[in-house]
Amino acid sequence: MKNEWYLIVGLVVYFLFVRDTPTPPIEATVQSQWVVEVKGEVRQPGVFSVAPGTRVFEVIALAGGMKDSADSRNLALSSAVEDAMVIHVRPFETIETTLININQANVSALMMLPGFGVTKSQDVIDYRTANGPFRRIEDIVNVKGIGAATFEQIKDLIYAG
Repeated sequence: MKNEWYLIVGLVVYFLFVRDTPTPPIEATVQSQWVVEVKGEVRQPGVFSVAPGTRVFEVIALAGGMKDSADSRNLALSSAVEDAMVIHVRPFETIETTLININQANVSALMMLPGFGVTKSQDVIDYRTANGPFRRIEDIVNVKGIGAATFEQIKDLIYAG
């Protein structure tokens, strides 16, 4: 009987003090899907769920690809999308017939320019806010990321009003 008590006490001590109770793993809350809207000159506009790190061109492919009337010059096709992003594929005539006032344009309007995405458009606005309005269109080359080659592409599409 004495040995049985030792065994019982030993088991109690083991379960109460010695045994390592595993702690449940901490689950990181990683968003597994992002929601991106595609509209404009695509075959199937809509809202798409994509994995983080998906590129703009991949989401456009999910929307059936661009129509023949689409102008991809205003899209950074290799950029990674962000959650709740809206990709607006514009037609050629929007860029060809509309002059953009670089002193008043918002991000959406500036994104209509070839090679302008959200970041470059915001850089123009930030520069304008910090330094005042552009006196002439050539002054846009003072904005970080806009050089002579970019200016040549956009000079007939902008004005400084």
